[in-house]
Amino acid sequence: LSSVGTYIVEYDYIAKSSDELTIRKGDLITDAVSAEDGWLQGECRGTFGHFPENFVTVS
Repeated sequence: LSSVGTYIVEYDYIAKSSDELTIRKGDLITDAVSAEDGWLQGECRGTFGHFPENFVTVS
């Protein structure tokens, strides 16, 4: 999971800081790229931020 892509959210995740995304099962995340270890960043519902890699699968 290291290139730009689109991901489908498999599990809900509530953002714990201002640079993270709150994502919900079934959401689509676009323009996602690798961030720090275990995290990706991308856009979901008009907001851009980080989200945990293990909560999503490649679309």
